[in-house]
Amino acid sequence: MVGAGRILLITKDFNIQGPSSYAKDLSFFLSDKGSDIHVVCYGTEDCDYSLGEKIQVHQVRFVLGANNTFNWHMMMNNELKRKCRELMETTDFDIIHCIDWSAYPAAIGISRMFDKPYVITLYSTEKERGLGVYESGMISEMEWMSAYEAGHIIALSPDTKNVLVHDYRVPDWKITPVSYTHLTLPTKR
Repeated sequence: MVGAGRILLITKDFNIQGPSSYAKDLSFFLSDKGSDIHVVCYGTEDCDYSLGEKIQVHQVRFVLGANNTFNWHMMMNNELKRKCRELMETTDFDIIHCIDWSAYPAAIGISRMFDKPYVITLYSTEKERGLGVYESGMISEMEWMSAYEAGHIIALSPDTKNVLVHDYRVPDWKITPVSYTHLTLPTKR
């Protein structure tokens, strides 16, 4: 994926800790390798902004409430898909890359609609997080579906790779384990 041309990166967040800090670091890493990155993410307002010459961030606002976190995320996916579709109509992306279970439905839909290669990064799985909330089974199912749909998977820990291979039955050849702390990423942005 390094130097892959134009990448549409879909994630829930792009400005705080956890998967979103990885998304930001990955965007800078790939842009330093020559890729053009367009990030579509949730934000408190609809806005587009640039981080340097090769990273465009497109935030979509979603203000509806829901009776639980899972339902809110699924409704948010409609807004992510809407923005991605708008971008796909004007830009020929080479890869759809998704980070975080909360954006998988949007990424899978866009990948299928436009017949583009689909890559996911798994920071961890619901099984590893062990949240045990009402929605955990649905989140695990979504992680499995995304792993099934993806042409390639980046697993950010050996435990995540093990869950993918042994619990989700993902073929080993689809998975690249990468230690986030060992990536050669820019130190300041």
